[in-house]
Amino acid sequence: MNKVLLGVLIVFFVGVFLFLVPTQPTEQIPVNTVDIEDSIGNNNEIKESEMNMPSDKLFSNLVDLYERQVVNNTDIKNININFSSGDVHVVPSEDDTFVIEVNGKVNKSIQDNFKLDIVDNGDMLQVQFKKINTPFHTGISMMDTTITVALPEKTYDVINIETSSGDIVANGIKVSEIDISASSGNVETKGIVTDLLNVSASSGHIKSSDQTVKDSYYEASSGHIDLSNITGNITGFTRSGDITIRNDEAIGNISAQASSGDVMIEYTKTPSSLSIHFNSGSGRGIVELDGVDYVENSKDKIIGTIGSGEYELNVVVSSGNFSLR
Repeated sequence: MNKVLLGVLIVFFVGVFLFLVPTQPTEQIPVNTVDIEDSIGNNNEIKESEMNMPSDKLFSNLVDLYERQVVNNTDIKNININFSSGDVHVVPSEDDTFVIEVNGKVNKSIQDNFKLDIVDNGDMLQVQFKKINTPFHTGISMMDTTITVALPEKTYDVINIETSSGDIVANGIKVSEIDISASSGNVETKGIVTDLLNVSASSGHIKSSDQTVKDSYYEASSGHIDLSNITGNITGFTRSGDITIRNDEAIGNISAQASSGDVMIEYTKTPSSLSIHFNSGSGRGIVELDGVDYVENSKDKIIGTIGSGEYELNVVVSSGNFSLR
């Protein structure tokens, strides 16, 4: 017992001693932050100076961009036009040559990095306007840039027109098959004569008029579809936007589908032979035509026939209204 008591007393006195003896503060190593702060400050000043540069100074660095090439090849029957950034205009040529012109503005520091690339290979003409040898660059590169392609008046086999960011205008083309696509921009076509027409705009409107087509397909992910005086069969689809079709008379089948938007179809002359089918998830339909023999005529579903129902009109609207006049 004496040994145990002695051990307890020793532990007690050692603890008291350690508690009473003051501990020395840890030595702090000085850190020179001046250089680091200066470095960070300089970098911030550079970035702020770039970001706060007046817009007129940025625009003052823009210079005119112009290039023109002429192709003389009567064997060309297929055309592929691809323009990554800017508008594309396809028009009839004044003679038997293909004329390609680029007009626009470009940042002076990179004006030599853009090239009009044309490949004339037998019956194929490829037209591209692209960047070449481009290092990393920030700021304005191109703006208000348009490529115009003038085609000799004849009937072509296949024509493809595509732009990633810009509008497309195509007028007066005769071709067996034509495909027009704009990722971010509007599409306008007029006076096209073809067997098959495909037009798509991911983010933009579609407008077509005065066209003689056997089968035409129009798709707008986010935009309206406006068609007038289109012969042949018509298929239109939009996820977010309206579909409007104005024709003199019914001379083809029409299929129109709008996920979120209205569908309006108008004839100048009352159709003599038409089959009508309309369905809506959330909306209403109205038919203002004489001589319709209705099987069903309710708010969200219409089934009827004029005459023998030679041409078919099918309309599906998820959220929107339908009108037929």
